[in-house]
Amino acid sequence: MALVALGSCAFTMVGYAFTSNTGDAGRVAAQIVTGIGFLGAGVLIRGTGGVQGATTAATIWIVAAIGMAIGAGYVAGGIGLALLTRGVLSLAGRWEQIHFGAKNLSTIGLVFDPDHGKTEIKIEQLLAEFAITYTLVSRSDAADGRERWLIQFQLTARHAREFLSEAAKMPEVYAIER
Repeated sequence: MALVALGSCAFTMVGYAFTSNTGDAGRVAAQIVTGIGFLGAGVLIRGTGGVQGATTAATIWIVAAIGMAIGAGYVAGGIGLALLTRGVLSLAGRWEQIHFGAKNLSTIGLVFDPDHGKTEIKIEQLLAEFAITYTLVSRSDAADGRERWLIQFQLTARHAREFLSEAAKMPEVYAIER
């Protein structure tokens, strides 16, 4: 974020430096907004749990605006905008905590047909789609050539239900033990 603000500030200052009677500093600002929009779009991820990264994309955009304000000579305005942005992000974080709940530590057992390692890749992909950083507590053989993974992870209750629903849809998964 600091580099986004610094870059926007530098481009704005350079835009003013190159402005002459025929130049237009507004063009630089317009190109910064376009470029930052492209950068923000790069952090959006669509997975089975929905779209993720919208807050990060919006934060990148507002940080660029802060840099542009400072680069244009409105330092107090840029600092005020930075403080306001921090306040909004704090309030949004508290609102999410109240409405979506805290991330709960859960442990599940997955019993699945290994299918020569293919299922392991599918399960790891599913964990990545839900941005689950997990701990593989244990790995053991189950009956009939199946494998059992005991996985510990943290998700909100809603996202845990969505994750378990997607795991249940996998034909290779024989059982989900809670």
